[in-house]
Amino acid sequence: MQEAQPSGAPQAILGSLPPYSFTNVWGLGWSRWKASFLPLFLGTLIVVAVNVPLTLADAAMGVLNRVAVRPEATESVKSAQGLMAGLAGLSGCFTLLWSLFVVHPIYAGLVWMGVQAARGTAPSVGSILQGYRRFPTVIGGYVLITVICLVPFLLAIAVPIPLLLSQSAWDLNRLRELFTQTETWETGFIIALVIVAVWIAVCVVLLYWIALRVIMWIAVAVDETGPRRGAWASINRSWQITRGSALSLFGLMFTAGLVAVFTLVLCCVPYLLVGVPLFVTLFGLAYATLNQQAMARDASAHAAQ
Repeated sequence: MQEAQPSGAPQAILGSLPPYSFTNVWGLGWSRWKASFLPLFLGTLIVVAVNVPLTLADAAMGVLNRVAVRPEATESVKSAQGLMAGLAGLSGCFTLLWSLFVVHPIYAGLVWMGVQAARGTAPSVGSILQGYRRFPTVIGGYVLITVICLVPFLLAIAVPIPLLLSQSAWDLNRLRELFTQTETWETGFIIALVIVAVWIAVCVVLLYWIALRVIMWIAVAVDETGPRRGAWASINRSWQITRGSALSLFGLMFTAGLVAVFTLVLCCVPYLLVGVPLFVTLFGLAYATLNQQAMARDASAHAAQ
């Protein structure tokens, strides 16, 4: 069954971008970032601004916790630990709700601005609200991605915990002692540790591979040039268009992340001017070129039928 096109949505033009590759994305990224410098910078400032309340909430809770555990803390302060626990719960609820209803949709809008810049269309600052225009898909996608990424995490702890506990006669206290007394390690325990280390490494690689295959879902969700997809369909589309490109995407995201970190170390100003805007432009280019290739394949397969 074909997906319906949204009314009034512009159609993507096949062949308007070079094929996806690490070098093509980096080669075109700088010029597309420069062409859309101002709106991307303003979009970055908006993303930073909506994260300020979360930073302030974390800082406030950190200060309260440090005051309560100081040795010279008064009894009245110590007796307020129950109140602080309640405040911590409220802070957690605020963080969750603010992230769901403000941070994630705004970030999705910044991704859309990066896709627009990648396609050679200067984004408007109003594009930062695109996440709200696709709000159910954006929120549903974040929930599904969290569940999907939990699978490798659960696998990573499902084997090590029983295996290590079996080496300590299922006694957690004895297991703690084994870790602190390396001179008493027996061959069986060492073998168990090696198995655990290898298993965790495999699960970490699996987690990164899955993340790279579904990384484009947010761009799919907010893209107006193709069929309007739901949360699961957006994730499935990302899985399709990234087939065979996971390793290249890892290199691209790693190097783009290094540039962003380098600009952050220099000062916050280069990070806001270059680091984040360039990163979202490169991300947008990766999505636009991968999606263009997938559209070409789909068109060829349809024509051959």
